[in-house]
Amino acid sequence: MSVKRIGIVSRINTWAFYVAYALDLLANSILAGSPHETLSSRCYRLDHIPVYRYLEIAINVAVKPFDGPGHCRRSYENIVDDKYLPWRFFEKAMQQALIIDSNRRNTDG
Repeated sequence: MSVKRIGIVSRINTWAFYVAYALDLLANSILAGSPHETLSSRCYRLDHIPVYRYLEIAINVAVKPFDGPGHCRRSYENIVDDKYLPWRFFEKAMQQALIIDSNRRNTDG
């Protein structure tokens, strides 16, 4: 594969990731969630509620070929340090003793 073709494939992969991420945010927003949290992250955060646990399993199975196992957990872990999320979104992170940069966190909510 030529260098030029590798560059095109890389750009397509990046574009596909951004589109998938945007659709994940849109799905969560449509379902009355935060527009700053993905549905994947929400399903992991609320997996103590059966419907979210089932959605988490379905999402993890669907994206496993592309992202490997544990997609929803990684999605949650990646989003907890996002400065736009309200404080209530950090409860599970604190339970798991994840490191959160308190200087970047928004304190509303």
